[in-house]
Amino acid sequence: MRPALFLLLPVMLLAAPAAAQPDAREAELARLVEGRIAGPPERCLNLRRARLVRIVNRTAFVFRASGRLYVSRPLNPEDLDWRDTLVSWRLSPFTCAGDLVRMTDRYSGIIRLVRMGPFVPYREPR
Repeated sequence: MRPALFLLLPVMLLAAPAAAQPDAREAELARLVEGRIAGPPERCLNLRRARLVRIVNRTAFVFRASGRLYVSRPLNPEDLDWRDTLVSWRLSPFTCAGDLVRMTDRYSGIIRLVRMGPFVPYREPR
C-alpha cells in the first residue's frame, strides 16, 4: 500500500496547480466586473463602438462600450490566450455569438480561430 501512495504523490502535486488555474482565471474575471450588475446576454456587439479591454486567459473576452463591460465566453476557450491580438475581417462592424474571429499570437504569429459566445453586459449600479 505504501509504494502505491508514494507513486500517487507526484501525480497529485502536478495536478494541483492545473486544477487551481481555472479558479484563478475566474477570480480575475470576477475582479474585472466586481460591483457591476449583469444584464441579459446580447447576441451582437458593435466593434466600432467597443474596445477590447482584456483577454482573460482561456476564459473570456472583456470589451468596453457605452460605459458598460461586455463579457463574451468563447465556445472554444482553450484557444484564447492573453498574448493574442484580436483580428476581425468582417465587413460588418458587428460581431455576434457564433462568429469566428482570428486571434494572432503577437510573438510567434500563430493564428487561431475562436468562436465568440454571447455578450453579457455589466453596468455600474445607479
